[in-house]
Amino acid sequence: MDVSAELNYRLIRKAVKTNPALLDKPEAIQDLSRQMLRSPERYAQDAEDKALIELEKAVSLGSREIDDELDAFYEAAEGMKPYVASDLPRLKQGLQKALELDPHCYDAQILLSLVETVSLDHAIQKLDNLIPEAKEWCMARSEAIDEPTEDPFDAVCLRPWLRLEAKIIDLLIQGACYREALTRSIAMLNRAPQDAQGIRYMTSLILARLEDEDGLNTLDARFDHTGNAWMHIARSILLYKLGRIPAARRATLGLANLCPGLAFYLVNPTYTEPYLPDRPYFTPGTSQESLLASYEAEFLIADTPEYIAWALSLEGFKNAAETFHEPS
Repeated sequence: MDVSAELNYRLIRKAVKTNPALLDKPEAIQDLSRQMLRSPERYAQDAEDKALIELEKAVSLGSREIDDELDAFYEAAEGMKPYVASDLPRLKQGLQKALELDPHCYDAQILLSLVETVSLDHAIQKLDNLIPEAKEWCMARSEAIDEPTEDPFDAVCLRPWLRLEAKIIDLLIQGACYREALTRSIAMLNRAPQDAQGIRYMTSLILARLEDEDGLNTLDARFDHTGNAWMHIARSILLYKLGRIPAARRATLGLANLCPGLAFYLVNPTYTEPYLPDRPYFTPGTSQESLLASYEAEFLIADTPEYIAWALSLEGFKNAAETFHEPS
């Protein structure tokens, strides 16, 4: 989630609602957008917009806190000093401040639920209980602010509800509840056939985990076989799991050739910043896409650990893994 960009878009939508003549002045909108990006506090008049500013600060602080926590964990593992777990106080305080301004800041509620959770089941239940309220609130705000869109995720005011739905799917996967995760994923795709949110990516991995080749083929066809790193991973591992080795070999070599860095990241799991609260934006067809896909596919790879060793026996895959250089 790019909080700054989302706040900017929301503020622009409100400005257009107040002054519809702006729609005929694209240069004026661009100039206003630049001013809002430079000084969002000046233009954020409503509590919900001020809450987003606090959310952005909390996410920034939280990212640094999580990095510090990981450093402490690894130092303890190397025997450098004892490990004392942190409850991420700066992140929690920032999220609570956002919610004091706007109790309907559902992105803050997602993160706070994860920070304060006592168990995975507890987090899932707590977030699931928010769904009816979040849906009703976000739809009402969208009706008042957003222009009609073909895809729900293109309506900025609907995004907090949709991110809440997606985070529950993510937690269900972590809890190995793959059938329920698939059911919810398909429901989200049916509501948003264009899938601007990218739900199809994780759905392909779930289908591979469930060894549902027909479902994977249907999903692939639904998006015109456009291909992405997630689908390449899902297809390759599924074919390997099904024992169709010649097809798995072709798919795996295709993965290595078509997705920059993907072979490298599959062989060398690489630290990826936590999703706060959802997948960051990426440029399709880049090594960034490969990094995110390999990170999200960890549950699938863990289920078939011998796949990586087998893939490394393929010269094309091994060469791709060994010759890739991470962007600096």
